[in-house]
Amino acid sequence: MFDYGFAKTLTWKERLDNWFIQSGTAAVLSFHRNHKY
Repeated sequence: MFDYGFAKTLTWKERLDNWFIQSGTAAVLSFHRNHKY
């Protein structure tokens, strides 16, 4: 889970980077889950 208390100590850029990482990971996981090879 994302720690919002910790997130408050980050800059907006770091939060944005984390958001892209989490979104990208979720997209990859859902892609592989939904596409049976």
